Amino acid sequence: MFGLGNLGRRCFESVVGLFAVLGFLYVPLGHHTGFEHAKAVLSTPAATAAIADVSAAALSLRERALAYVTSRAPEPAPREAPPKSHRSEPRAVPPKLK
Repeated sequence: MFGLGNLGRRCFESVVGLFAVLGFLYVPLGHHTGFEHAKAVLSTPAATAAIADVSAAALSLRERALAYVTSRAPEPAPREAPPKSHRSEPRAVPPKLK
């Protein structure tokens, strides 16, 4: 019963969201739909410049954040290599056990 109420609420919210998207795309507000109005506003030179400025600022912020995080990361511990044996003669063969 617990999952059924949660599922019903999510289905209802999905249907409401679907109708909102369909209304935005197909219901005219004057001579154009909401989507056409948004497309016209965002294609103006001022909006294009604003979008370019915001995206440049976001990329700069991303680079600064990555530089900050990577500069504060601890250095990895150095790995110690096992000592190498430089023997020129072969090792002695141990005696066989009885």
